[in-house]
Amino acid sequence: MNLRTARALAQTGAGRVRLTGGVVLLAFVVLTALSAPWTPRMQAAWWDLHQAAWPRQARQLPVTIVSIDQASLLALGQWPWPRTALARLLQAVQSGQPAAIGLDMLLAEVDAMSPDQIANQAAQIDPALSALLKALPANDIVLARTLQTVPTVLAFAGLPEATANSPLRAAPVTVTRKQQGTFGAPDVADYAGALNSIDVLNAHAAGWGLVSVDVSRGVVRHMPLVASVNGTLVPSFAVELLRVADRSPVVRLNASGTEVRSVSVGALKMRTDPDGSVRPYFSAHVPERFVSAIDVLQGKVDASLLQNQIVIIGPTAIALHDEQETPVGQRMSGSEIHAQLIE
Repeated sequence: MNLRTARALAQTGAGRVRLTGGVVLLAFVVLTALSAPWTPRMQAAWWDLHQAAWPRQARQLPVTIVSIDQASLLALGQWPWPRTALARLLQAVQSGQPAAIGLDMLLAEVDAMSPDQIANQAAQIDPALSALLKALPANDIVLARTLQTVPTVLAFAGLPEATANSPLRAAPVTVTRKQQGTFGAPDVADYAGALNSIDVLNAHAAGWGLVSVDVSRGVVRHMPLVASVNGTLVPSFAVELLRVADRSPVVRLNASGTEVRSVSVGALKMRTDPDGSVRPYFSAHVPERFVSAIDVLQGKVDASLLQNQIVIIGPTAIALHDEQETPVGQRMSGSEIHAQLIE
């Protein structure tokens, strides 16, 4: 075989490879356009591969997570703490002048360690002691008074069934549409009900945010910026923290028909998928996001970690928090996932 023949055969082989590759690529494009059943899995796998190989570099950390960690539990006792302890923690964080504080926990029941609750149990044993305890302010009242002076966002969770607990509170979400005369509610994640904090606390908070996220095959890939609870549009926990930090009165949703295009807070505009969700670009776990709650209470935290920061207070001790898998291949607490979305 001479050189010319060898080159011709090589060119023919390369051409066949390119043709085969082009046909396969075209087939993938067509099947994706037709929404083949396995398309979402392929997209998810590609998304995870991209993030695992090239995770976001967290160069700025606008969120500080005050961690209710093992050291804090050893110092202050088992969880849940009395609401008076939460009030002290909020006051300690507020002394650092943060932009906003989020409580990444559900306070859906009256504090069982409140003096009035203990008084009810002690009434049959020691009526005099019971009377003294009832004269003290309830722990939830103490926390509510603190919420009046601290820019705090309380969390609530979406539920698939209607609920009859505390009234739902949410910041106004205004809707503007690209086409005039277009009707129909935005096609966002919809929940029949919500589990929120007791109203004595809700009524004094600066904001209320949805903490529920879409876990697709065990991995957090999508997070709603706006959702619906029984027909009421509500902002996510991260968006509500941004709103409170910006002192904006409303969250703005821009839609085309029933499809969401973007969500805005103040001058910040966040483009979304048609269902009002986004796909966070995750970084690896960053320990520098966290400070211990007991260190905050004891004044051992650098003021720069709190000043003008968005602060999220959440449990991270073993067995207290619900870790979720992320596309970078690391399990993270809900507080860190919300922090990453804000970043």
